[in-house]
Amino acid sequence: VAYNGHVLTAKEMDVIELLVAGHINKEIGRSLDIEEVTVKARLKQAFRKLGVKNRAQASRIAIEKNCFKGAARSCPVAVKSVETGGTPSAPG
Repeated sequence: VAYNGHVLTAKEMDVIELLVAGHINKEIGRSLDIEEVTVKARLKQAFRKLGVKNRAQASRIAIEKNCFKGAARSCPVAVKSVETGGTPSAPG
C-alpha cells in the first residue's frame, strides 16, 4: 500500500538497503554494478518520496518501514503534502 501515491521502486530499495548498511555511494555503485551518479539519482528520488533531506533520516524511515529485500518488495512511505502544511501524512 502506498501513501499519497509514493512507493519506492525495487532499485531505490536496493540503494537504500546498502545505505542503511553504512555504505558510501561508491561502494553502493560497485555492489549494484551501477555508476555513482546513478546511485545519487536513486537516493535523491528515494529521499523525495520519503520526505527526508539526508542519509540518516532516510535510514531511520527505511528501518521503520522495513524497506528491505527480505520484506515485501513494496515500501509504503509517508510523504510531506501541501494539504497538511508539510507534515508527514499518517498511515491508515
